[in-house]
Amino acid sequence: MHPDASNSSRERYVLLTAGFGEGHNTAARNVSAALARSDPPSSCEIVDLFAETMPRTNNILRSGYEYAITRLPALWKWIYRIGGSTPGSPFRAGRLVDSLQRRLETLAPAAVACTHPFYHELVHKVRKRPGAPRFSLVTIVTDSISIHSLWLHHPGDRICVADQRTAEVMVNRGMTAGRLSVTGFPVDPVFAELEPAPPPDAETRPPRVLYLPATNRRHVAGTLARLLEVRAATPFALTIVLGRHEQTLGPVIRNLTVDLPDIEVLGWTDQIPQLLCSHHLVVTKAGGATVNEAIAARCPLLLNYVVPGQEEGNAERVEKENLGSVLSDPSAVANLVKRVFREPGLTTWHTWRRRLDEFARPGAALAIAAEIREAGRAHRPSQSP
Repeated sequence: MHPDASNSSRERYVLLTAGFGEGHNTAARNVSAALARSDPPSSCEIVDLFAETMPRTNNILRSGYEYAITRLPALWKWIYRIGGSTPGSPFRAGRLVDSLQRRLETLAPAAVACTHPFYHELVHKVRKRPGAPRFSLVTIVTDSISIHSLWLHHPGDRICVADQRTAEVMVNRGMTAGRLSVTGFPVDPVFAELEPAPPPDAETRPPRVLYLPATNRRHVAGTLARLLEVRAATPFALTIVLGRHEQTLGPVIRNLTVDLPDIEVLGWTDQIPQLLCSHHLVVTKAGGATVNEAIAARCPLLLNYVVPGQEEGNAERVEKENLGSVLSDPSAVANLVKRVFREPGLTTWHTWRRRLDEFARPGAALAIAAEIREAGRAHRPSQSP
């Protein structure tokens, strides 16, 4: 038996997330999976307080967010920046605070972790109330480099960040260095069990490109058309994953690729880790989860769209650390794919792969789970749940 089995088996944790950007939910799910792999497994509940407490408003806001980041990026950039100037204002209504307190009293967690900075203010208000439950707060920062000010407002007792540059940015903006742990972004724990794709070889291992479309239909159609054109001179296999964009992008993509060889179009799939680890390039937008999953898989990135604000740091990281390239124009993306795979000795590709080897943290979720468990030991519930 594990030496702490009698106590650890009763440890309970709560992960707070929100659906404004899929990276927050992805991080929460991956940390929950890592906690389930703990020895012994821990009890963990993922809570989206906004969806639970105000479902109709939450759905409207999420739809507005999705529309703004794809159709009105300039407006979203303004909203993103102004949103950090009054960090407490969205939470003056006590309903969210009351709901959070009730959940924490019911679940009695040893530690709470959050993947969205909105929760800092809510947790702060709960903690100020007389007789509030005691727990450690672990913040899992899903941004890189371009850190929204909400992450710095009433931050957690422990803060996990994706990379050293992000840690330096936060320290420069007033965060105590002792609170920070550079754990990596919590990708699916399965990445720690997978090997990256061997280098492409024209005769035995043709290049494989993974395309994760997430922009508007015109941009997606233009990007795919240009990729299909360059395949004539530089053959490569192409896998396209539609995911939750099946209805909006599916018809466009399937019309362009019907009956073409070496092209696979997938809808929703839970095999993204395996796909990234079996391809040599990924064309995608600069979402935090996707960028860090590609880094964990050591799959070079071609970022073709950057949401203003929260994704700018991800793009900056890819460019500054030479993990790939950032190109929004469809022709530029396709031409770079052609150049990389036709280059003698695949020099650029191998340079990217070596840099990715340096930065990959495929076990990040397991490291964060260990941080949460350690934080929980300081604030065990007074009674067994």
